[in-house]
Amino acid sequence: MPRAKWLTGLTVSALLITSMAPSALAETGYITSKTKIYQQPRTNSVSIVVPKGTEVIIVEYGKGSYDG
Repeated sequence: MPRAKWLTGLTVSALLITSMAPSALAETGYITSKTKIYQQPRTNSVSIVVPKGTEVIIVEYGKGSYDG
């Protein structure tokens, strides 16, 4: 039975570490001008307009131009 508890503890620890990894890799920044932010890295996805001075957490950068 102690082995099962040890394995359960190890599994829970691994899941917690894995769930924290994306936030550990994220960058924090501030919007410097009124900006449109897209939900997905393409301009036809859902977007919101964010006012200047809003703090954001960047979890993924897109590629290419986002004119539109």
